[in-house]
Amino acid sequence: MVLKALPARSPKVTVTDAYLKPLAGVKVYATATYGLKSLETCVGVTNLAGELTVPAVYPGGRYTFRAALLGYCPAGTKLPVVGSENWMDLVEMTMEPATSVVRGKVVDGNGKAVAGARVSTDFGPSALTDSRGEFALRQMPSSPTPVMARKGSLKGSNVDAKGRIPQTPEMVIVVR
Repeated sequence: MVLKALPARSPKVTVTDAYLKPLAGVKVYATATYGLKSLETCVGVTNLAGELTVPAVYPGGRYTFRAALLGYCPAGTKLPVVGSENWMDLVEMTMEPATSVVRGKVVDGNGKAVAGARVSTDFGPSALTDSRGEFALRQMPSSPTPVMARKGSLKGSNVDAKGRIPQTPEMVIVVR
Protein backbone atom coordinates (compact mmCIF):
# COMPACT_ATOMS: atom_id res chain seq x y z
CA MET A 1 0.00 0.00 0.00
CA VAL A 2 1.38 3.38 -1.00
CA LEU A 3 0.14 6.58 0.64
CA LYS A 4 0.58 9.77 -1.30
CA ALA A 5 0.51 12.99 0.73
CA LEU A 6 -0.81 16.09 -0.98
CA PRO A 7 1.43 19.15 -0.63
CA ALA A 8 0.38 22.24 1.31
CA ARG A 9 -0.73 25.19 -0.82
CA SER A 10 0.00 28.92 -0.50
CA PRO A 11 -2.77 30.88 -2.19
CA LYS A 12 -2.32 34.50 -3.21
CA VAL A 13 -4.92 36.99 -1.96
CA THR A 14 -5.61 40.26 -3.77
CA VAL A 15 -7.81 42.95 -2.28
CA THR A 16 -9.19 45.91 -4.21
CA ASP A 17 -11.73 48.66 -3.62
CA ALA A 18 -14.96 49.04 -5.60
CA TYR A 19 -12.99 50.72 -8.43
CA LEU A 20 -10.50 47.79 -8.58
CA LYS A 21 -7.75 49.92 -7.02
CA PRO A 22 -5.39 47.77 -4.89
CA LEU A 23 -5.80 48.22 -1.14
CA ALA A 24 -2.60 48.18 0.94
CA GLY A 25 -2.56 47.48 4.68
CA VAL A 26 -5.57 45.14 4.68
CA LYS A 27 -5.43 42.56 7.48
CA VAL A 28 -6.24 39.12 6.12
CA TYR A 29 -7.57 36.46 8.49
CA ALA A 30 -7.91 32.75 7.76
CA THR A 31 -10.31 30.45 9.55
CA ALA A 32 -9.26 26.81 9.21
CA THR A 33 -11.88 24.12 9.83
CA TYR A 34 -11.00 20.46 10.25
CA GLY A 35 -14.07 18.45 11.19
CA LEU A 36 -15.83 20.34 13.98
CA LYS A 37 -12.80 22.41 15.07
CA SER A 38 -12.15 25.92 13.73
CA LEU A 39 -9.33 28.38 14.37
CA GLU A 40 -8.99 31.94 13.05
CA THR A 41 -5.60 33.63 12.73
CA CYS A 42 -4.29 36.77 11.06
CA VAL A 43 -2.15 35.51 8.18
CA GLY A 44 -0.73 38.88 7.15
CA VAL A 45 -1.24 42.34 5.68
CA THR A 46 -1.52 43.23 1.99
CA ASN A 47 1.36 45.07 0.31
CA LEU A 48 1.14 48.22 -1.85
CA ALA A 49 -0.18 46.12 -4.75
CA GLY A 50 -3.02 44.85 -2.50
CA GLU A 51 -1.48 41.37 -2.45
CA LEU A 52 -0.55 38.81 0.17
CA THR A 53 0.69 35.24 -0.19
CA VAL A 54 -0.87 33.18 2.57
CA PRO A 55 1.44 30.77 4.41
CA ALA A 56 0.76 27.09 3.80
CA VAL A 57 -2.79 25.78 3.99
CA TYR A 58 -3.14 22.03 4.27
CA PRO A 59 -5.06 19.42 2.25
CA GLY A 60 -8.36 18.24 3.67
CA GLY A 61 -9.04 21.48 5.50
CA ARG A 62 -11.73 24.03 4.75
CA TYR A 63 -10.62 27.65 4.82
CA THR A 64 -12.43 30.96 4.94
CA PHE A 65 -10.54 34.19 4.33
CA ARG A 66 -11.67 37.53 5.74
CA ALA A 67 -10.25 40.97 4.94
CA ALA A 68 -10.47 43.97 7.30
CA LEU A 69 -9.39 47.60 6.85
CA LEU A 70 -10.49 50.77 8.65
CA GLY A 71 -12.94 52.68 6.48
CA TYR A 72 -14.08 49.62 4.52
CA CYS A 73 -16.72 46.96 5.07
CA PRO A 74 -15.15 43.59 5.90
CA ALA A 75 -15.02 41.14 2.97
CA GLY A 76 -14.74 37.39 3.00
CA THR A 77 -14.76 34.27 0.89
CA LYS A 78 -14.99 30.53 1.53
CA LEU A 79 -12.52 28.37 -0.38
CA PRO A 80 -13.10 24.86 -1.75
CA VAL A 81 -11.47 22.03 0.20
CA VAL A 82 -7.68 22.22 -0.09
CA GLY A 83 -6.48 19.72 -2.69
CA SER A 84 -9.88 19.39 -4.39
CA GLU A 85 -10.28 19.91 -8.12
CA ASN A 86 -12.04 23.24 -7.43
CA TRP A 87 -9.13 24.64 -5.41
CA MET A 88 -8.15 28.27 -6.14
CA ASP A 89 -4.55 29.55 -5.99
CA LEU A 90 -5.79 33.14 -6.38
CA VAL A 91 -8.39 34.62 -4.04
CA GLU A 92 -9.81 38.00 -5.08
CA MET A 93 -11.79 40.17 -2.66
CA THR A 94 -13.39 43.58 -3.15
CA MET A 95 -14.07 45.90 -0.22
CA GLU A 96 -16.78 48.58 -0.19
CA PRO A 97 -16.26 51.87 1.70
CA ALA A 98 -17.82 51.95 5.18
CA THR A 99 -19.78 55.11 5.88
CA SER A 100 -22.13 54.31 8.78
CA VAL A 101 -21.84 55.60 12.34
CA VAL A 102 -22.73 53.27 15.21
CA ARG A 103 -23.69 54.90 18.51
CA GLY A 104 -24.20 53.26 21.84
CA LYS A 105 -23.56 53.13 25.54
CA VAL A 106 -21.44 50.93 27.80
CA VAL A 107 -22.89 50.03 31.20
CA ASP A 108 -21.89 47.71 34.03
CA GLY A 109 -23.99 44.83 35.36
CA ASN A 110 -26.03 47.28 37.46
CA GLY A 111 -26.85 49.53 34.47
CA LYS A 112 -24.40 52.27 35.55
CA ALA A 113 -22.54 54.10 32.76
CA VAL A 114 -18.87 53.12 32.32
CA ALA A 115 -16.68 56.09 31.39
CA GLY A 116 -13.31 55.55 29.69
CA ALA A 117 -14.10 52.10 28.26
CA ARG A 118 -12.38 51.21 24.95
CA VAL A 119 -14.98 50.24 22.33
CA SER A 120 -13.61 48.57 19.19
CA THR A 121 -14.10 46.20 16.26
CA ASP A 122 -11.65 43.66 14.89
CA PHE A 123 -11.06 45.71 11.74
CA GLY A 124 -10.14 49.14 13.06
CA PRO A 125 -12.75 51.59 14.33
CA SER A 126 -12.43 52.33 18.05
CA ALA A 127 -13.52 54.96 20.56
CA LEU A 128 -13.48 55.75 24.28
CA THR A 129 -16.73 56.20 26.15
CA ASP A 130 -17.46 59.64 27.58
CA SER A 131 -18.57 60.45 31.16
CA ARG A 132 -22.09 59.16 30.28
CA GLY A 133 -20.70 55.87 28.93
CA GLU A 134 -21.63 56.87 25.38
CA PHE A 135 -19.57 56.24 22.23
CA ALA A 136 -19.69 56.70 18.45
CA LEU A 137 -17.83 54.45 16.00
CA ARG A 138 -17.35 55.97 12.55
CA GLN A 139 -16.52 54.29 9.25
CA MET A 140 -18.59 51.23 10.10
CA PRO A 141 -20.28 48.89 7.62
CA SER A 142 -24.07 49.05 7.40
CA SER A 143 -24.29 45.30 8.13
CA PRO A 144 -24.28 43.90 11.70
CA THR A 145 -20.72 43.89 13.05
CA PRO A 146 -19.23 42.56 16.30
CA VAL A 147 -18.33 45.40 18.69
CA MET A 148 -16.37 44.83 21.90
CA ALA A 149 -15.97 47.01 25.01
CA ARG A 150 -13.26 46.73 27.68
CA LYS A 151 -12.15 48.64 30.73
CA GLY A 152 -9.60 47.00 32.99
CA SER A 153 -10.86 43.49 33.76
CA LEU A 154 -14.41 44.36 32.61
CA LYS A 155 -15.36 43.28 29.11
CA GLY A 156 -18.44 42.68 26.97
CA SER A 157 -19.74 42.70 23.41
CA ASN A 158 -22.91 43.12 21.36
CA VAL A 159 -22.81 39.42 20.41
CA ASP A 160 -25.38 37.34 22.28
CA ALA A 161 -24.87 33.87 23.76
CA LYS A 162 -25.93 32.24 20.47
CA GLY A 163 -23.37 34.22 18.48
CA ARG A 164 -25.93 36.58 16.92
CA ILE A 165 -25.20 40.27 16.38
CA PRO A 166 -28.27 42.41 17.03
CA GLN A 167 -28.96 45.10 14.43
CA THR A 168 -30.09 48.15 16.39
CA PRO A 169 -29.76 51.90 15.74
CA GLU A 170 -28.17 52.32 19.19
CA MET A 171 -26.55 49.50 21.08
CA VAL A 172 -25.96 48.91 24.76
CA ILE A 173 -22.95 46.83 25.75
CA VAL A 174 -22.89 45.40 29.28
CA VAL A 175 -19.40 44.80 30.66
CA ARG A 176 -18.83 42.36 33.50
